[in-house]
Amino acid sequence: CKGNPIDLTAPVNSFVTYQWLNGIDTITGGNNNIYAADSSGSYTLIATASCGTFTSNAINILVHPLPVISFTDSLKTTCDSAIVLNVSGGLFYSWLPATNLDNPTIPQPTATLLNSTIYIVTVTDSNGCSANANVHVLVNCDSLSVPGGFSPNGDGFNDLFVIGDIQNYPGNHLRIFNRWGSMVYDKTDYDNTWNGSSNVNLIMKGSMLPPGTYYYVLDLNNNIAPRTGFIVMKR
Repeated sequence: CKGNPIDLTAPVNSFVTYQWLNGIDTITGGNNNIYAADSSGSYTLIATASCGTFTSNAINILVHPLPVISFTDSLKTTCDSAIVLNVSGGLFYSWLPATNLDNPTIPQPTATLLNSTIYIVTVTDSNGCSANANVHVLVNCDSLSVPGGFSPNGDGFNDLFVIGDIQNYPGNHLRIFNRWGSMVYDKTDYDNTWNGSSNVNLIMKGSMLPPGTYYYVLDLNNNIAPRTGFIVMKR
């Protein structure tokens, strides 16, 4: 197999000089009794001693190429969702790490992941030659859902500004601004309790804010830039 050279060896003799030929061409660096052939061809050895020059019979070497792997090096999926990894180019397959795969010895295993993972697949062909490829699966586990509006009118329906899965981000910080850029609501560890009233000094603190469009800045305390967007409040 390509990359696994075959050693051509002649007896060791300090009084003999050696020269390997590939066909009729002298091999660069092939002036020892051992030569590692890494390409196909017909090899001969010329041994020169004080008593004459001797040429060996031809040694025919066939070097198989490594398998050519067809694959996608980068895939994306969501948290805990199944995704099929797909490679081809050989007869036998081995995936590492084998965890979270339904079968690590097939060309199209199914992975179910909670974290981004780099898989290494070894593909072996009918000649026993092997090659490797890396497949990077990027997993997005962000299930946060920020609504575009709410209606705190006391009817028991959609009265609170509820951010889905905000509890998964301890230390988060939510700030709400009116259309003039004044902050009207400020809450660390937001717990889905904003009912449309202000809790900021000098901006109607304790009073219900008027209907309209507001701007939010949500820092999730996860070393990623804060999320921003608009909220429409209706009464």
